[in-house]
Amino acid sequence: MSILAIDTTSEWCSVAVLIDPKHYFFHHEKIGSAASGQIFGLIETVLSQAQLSLSQIDALAVSQGPGAFTGVRLGIGVAQGMAYGLNKPLIPIASLDGMVAFEQLTNPGQHFPTLFLAALDARMQQVYCAPYITDAHGISQRVGEIVLQDNVTNPEFAQDYLLHYQCAPYDAFMSNFSSAGSSTPHALGIAFLADQAYQAYQVPQDNQFPPIDQLLSIYAAQRCQPLYIRNKVAQTTKERQLVGRVGV
Repeated sequence: MSILAIDTTSEWCSVAVLIDPKHYFFHHEKIGSAASGQIFGLIETVLSQAQLSLSQIDALAVSQGPGAFTGVRLGIGVAQGMAYGLNKPLIPIASLDGMVAFEQLTNPGQHFPTLFLAALDARMQQVYCAPYITDAHGISQRVGEIVLQDNVTNPEFAQDYLLHYQCAPYDAFMSNFSSAGSSTPHALGIAFLADQAYQAYQVPQDNQFPPIDQLLSIYAAQRCQPLYIRNKVAQTTKERQLVGRVGV
């Protein structure tokens, strides 16, 4: 079983190949807007490290957001094109979920609280965030929708611990948490969760596996859509001037 995953929802361009939770390869580089020109080269590099060809990949996965608008569209466009061309299933995973999964996969000794919050910088004095719950086995899963949260002292979800990407500048928001850890959206977390989803779907009660075109219909056509949360890309000049005057 092998999953090729892409995450371009932030300044980091991330590509991973996961064969199983103990055997994986990835390239994770902060390249910003240059991702569109380097993504295919990084895919080739990681496949070479895994000693696999594209035809040997069982499924593809992509971060569907939220995150940078251009990055979300880039990742999904590349993944959809590859899935269509290779006739492989495509599994979308939320960027926040992938970030949490990456931390747990690569830091098995790290114990998250029973309840905690994960958040990403959404710019314009806002963050994307969602609550997570950790079970008795140390596995964390999201228990609510991802929402857009203003930089305030009373967030919608109140927890003691925060796992975040680039939220430190938001003092009001950060003041709500007694402790915090930083991370980044990561393709390896996307691959790990996609592998779990694929394996769960591939074990029907009658042991009859669905044809690949049905998988493509379920994963690619119906589910792989950008998760923007917010449709507004940037503040107007007047709004930015107002922010500067009020000091928020």
